[in-house]
Amino acid sequence: MRWRNARKTRNWQGRWARRVVTLWTIFILLTQTGVLQAQVATSTPTLTEESEAARLDRLAAALVARMSPAERIGQLFVVTIQGRDVENNNEFIELFHRLHIGGVVLSPRYGNFSNERGVDTPRQVATLTNQLQALAYGLVLPAEQALRPVPLAPWPPREGFTILPKEKEAGAVHLPLLIGVYQTGDDLPMTALRRGFTPLPSPMALGASWNRDLVRGVGSVVGRELRAVGFNLLLGPNLDVFSLKNSNRLNALGVYSFGGDPYWVAQLGRAYIEGVHLGGGGRVATVADSFPGQGAADRIPNEEVASIQLSRSELQQNALPPFLAVTRQPSTVIDPAGDPGATDILMTSHMRYIGLQGGNGRGAPLSLAPELRTILRQEGVAEWQSRGGVIMSGPLGAPALRRYFETTNPDNFRRVAQDAFVAGNDLLYLADLSLDGSWQSQFRNIVETISTFQSLYASDQDFAVLVDEAARRVVRLKLGLYRDSIDLIAAASVLDTAETVTQPVIPLSALLVTDTDIAVLAGEERIAAEQQMGQIARSAITLLYPDPSTQTASVPPAFAPGDRILIFTDFRLQRECATCEQEPSVDPDALARIIERLYGSQSAGVIDPNNIVSKTFVELSTLLDSLEQQSAVAVGETTPIIAATATPTMAAGLLLTPTLTPSASPPIPTQPAGSTATPDSLPQATSSPPVSLDEIENSTSVADLNSKTLEAIANADWIIFAMLDVAPESAPNSTAVKRLLSDHAGLLTNQKTVVLALHAPFYLDATEMSKLTAYFGVYSKTTPFLESAIHALFRRYPPIGAPPVDVPGTRFASLAERLRPNPATQIPLQIEESDGDTLVRAGQQSETDERPVIEAGALMRMRAGPVLDMNGHPVPDGILVDFDLRYEGEDVALMLEPAPTRGGVAVREITLDRGGILRVQARAEKATSRTVNIVVLPPATPTAVPGTSMNEGPSTEAQPEDPSLIRSPAPDRVNLLTLAIALFTMTVVLSLLLILQVRVLPRSVLVHNMLWATIFGLTGYILYGLGLFPGGGWLRSNIGMLSIPIVVFIPMLLPLLWLQLRSDGR
Repeated sequence: MRWRNARKTRNWQGRWARRVVTLWTIFILLTQTGVLQAQVATSTPTLTEESEAARLDRLAAALVARMSPAERIGQLFVVTIQGRDVENNNEFIELFHRLHIGGVVLSPRYGNFSNERGVDTPRQVATLTNQLQALAYGLVLPAEQALRPVPLAPWPPREGFTILPKEKEAGAVHLPLLIGVYQTGDDLPMTALRRGFTPLPSPMALGASWNRDLVRGVGSVVGRELRAVGFNLLLGPNLDVFSLKNSNRLNALGVYSFGGDPYWVAQLGRAYIEGVHLGGGGRVATVADSFPGQGAADRIPNEEVASIQLSRSELQQNALPPFLAVTRQPSTVIDPAGDPGATDILMTSHMRYIGLQGGNGRGAPLSLAPELRTILRQEGVAEWQSRGGVIMSGPLGAPALRRYFETTNPDNFRRVAQDAFVAGNDLLYLADLSLDGSWQSQFRNIVETISTFQSLYASDQDFAVLVDEAARRVVRLKLGLYRDSIDLIAAASVLDTAETVTQPVIPLSALLVTDTDIAVLAGEERIAAEQQMGQIARSAITLLYPDPSTQTASVPPAFAPGDRILIFTDFRLQRECATCEQEPSVDPDALARIIERLYGSQSAGVIDPNNIVSKTFVELSTLLDSLEQQSAVAVGETTPIIAATATPTMAAGLLLTPTLTPSASPPIPTQPAGSTATPDSLPQATSSPPVSLDEIENSTSVADLNSKTLEAIANADWIIFAMLDVAPESAPNSTAVKRLLSDHAGLLTNQKTVVLALHAPFYLDATEMSKLTAYFGVYSKTTPFLESAIHALFRRYPPIGAPPVDVPGTRFASLAERLRPNPATQIPLQIEESDGDTLVRAGQQSETDERPVIEAGALMRMRAGPVLDMNGHPVPDGILVDFDLRYEGEDVALMLEPAPTRGGVAVREITLDRGGILRVQARAEKATSRTVNIVVLPPATPTAVPGTSMNEGPSTEAQPEDPSLIRSPAPDRVNLLTLAIALFTMTVVLSLLLILQVRVLPRSVLVHNMLWATIFGLTGYILYGLGLFPGGGWLRSNIGMLSIPIVVFIPMLLPLLWLQLRSDGR
């Protein structure tokens, strides 16, 4: 009995021992499998390292989390300041040190710097930007030391700076200022940096070149020069699509747009932004202005809030495309892998948009309206904003907003700022924030506005959330601008919430410029930049009238050596600040000096300098006024002639707005000292000294003045008019050319008359142009464009530009028509094989040439383009190109959908499955290509379904067959390599079983278990190869070959568990 009990006890102990061994075996195998899977996971490329953009996102969030509410709120504001004395200005310290203002816009209008003669403007600007950046870091930097290099350590610097008291406390967050400037081009009034900087063309001049590469080069010059003097923010480019419909009211705005076609405005805007990013080395951000477009406004946007009546679809078709083109992806400033043509900031418009906002046109401007967030989301801009893009308001002190509120209550400035922020603007531009124009009032209103935001932050949780989100985007932009200078140790301490930040994440030395940086504004870099401007000018100059194709003689005719030239210049006095000296918009003697230098006795010798006389529109207007007054007296009229003198004043954004002062006599502006001075090497070019403005002012007799003007006109062989825009209200003398051509054409007898349109080209009508010898579009009044205009006039090279806007009365009357495919040019057509090899090009195939051959069933790609427009440039995207394919002897063409152009090129692919001689031709409206003949070899075996299989997608690459229609053969899953992996896995598993159970189980039982495990392992491998293993497809697509050990190991466990349970049941 005891023996039986002992035997039962040993059997019971044996069973439990086997169970324990089996469980330990399974545990060890599972553990090894887990290690294998972990190794697979770490080697799988789906888990990549954190991108640089993601690291900057985390750093921005950590910095904002460390900021006080006052620091977060301060980052939301960009202000203007008065003067440039930083060392002794407590107001500057209050704004940038205690209130933590995030940015500033500098301008000569506010006395921040000067472009006057004798001033080193680049050095003056660089000194101020360095001092302001130091102030944001809690340091006062003396002007005499501002351009000296600053060491990285120690922090704060021990010498050369005055440390402001608050910064002695640890833990302060230091961030750079956004320092911005308007640098639109075409000199005054929209170009802030002029003396010592490269003269820039107007945006319309860039548009007239139709050349992305040249526009990118201009943007690169701007970015490089801005960075050299410490700017990191360009308020531009303007992406408004200009409409000629309202040009009478918006005469000053047309030249500041790239043009009137949304596609080309988008393309040139992207090229310009890309150039700024490239030239600035990623340290100059752009502000695209003014979303969603003001080109259809019926009044000057800065002066009055207008209601744009376009429907939503019209806005989406015409106004919005340029803005959407620069907000598809984050910019390279935000993300190194981003879009170089994407803008960093989008400025919102102060217009109403009925098609987007609805209502009756009496609601708030879009920049202040709650609908702004909805519109940003609907148009896809919110996605760009969520990835780092910043939305910025227009100037919140603009006269348009003051008129909208119709009150003199200064509290409205705070209301405007709140509305603009809640509407969806991240950055608030506080410019002209005073009713009396004084700096004291503006400073007080800025401080009160920020104080209001601080109160709202403390009392309104929703408002605080909006502030934190906007501050994070602004901080993220600043980190992107200086990402290559971020202090990694400081960044790590910011991310570690347990540490105290003891030094700035972006070192101050990375922000400050030196004399070495300013050197790019001179020397070889300056020469190269001016050459780029000259190339743009040569590409833009346009012969508007007459049409050369209708002329039998050359236009314009050639100059003779003895020709006498009379030049009338639209002379207007402007000033860049209230106390600055007046400057002429165009020097009255500028063209005369250029003619003498290029074609006078010192060069080509074509023109005698003594035969050139320079006069102004003032003198011409005085003569016409006198003639009209005499005519009125002759018919018994006694109405006096009242003229108006324009006195320029300044408005927000540098735009000059003249103020009219009635006078009872013709306007007699004063001549600024030296404005007509000529270099010593170039003596004044006049036969008898021309009547200067001083002579007009001192003339004792208007009749004597008019007599000299009449004599000059009568003696001239050539009369050249240098004309700006026509603005009778602000510049009464600007109408002189129109008055002469329409009412006093009798003064012009046999003279050759030429108008150089230095502004927009659409101010003369067809009748007026018909009285001219030639009418040139110049588009800009800077020296390179004046020189190119003279070269074109003297036929040095042909004018090849084309206006980017409608010019009624000329061959350029309709821009839309000019951008259609030109029927007079043949479309290049190229036939390619699927691998990209060219079979044949249209025009290179003669009747005697051997025809190219392609096999039926092979993919054939047809590439048509570039399709050229009437101006000789690639057509806009979306122009449909039809491909006509016909087999020889057949009248019916193969059915094929037209292909849209991209970059002027259209691509379509087709797979032919029957033989014959195929004739291929491309057609875009009335423009066609030559016909190409191709031999299609019949297929080796007949197809089940006769006909043609065509791929009609827009892709430029061959499309593979639908993988869902192809059964994967077994070799795709299993092969000799997978078999070897399976056998190796089974060997490892069986070895572990043998090691762990050889001392526990009888040999026969152990062999029995191993055989069953082998059978199940092989079965799992076979099922996987047949595609029947559960989850096998998922494993194969995610871990590839490494799925083999899993599909073998799991089935091998199943018999072990089953045999164990069976043994326990016994």
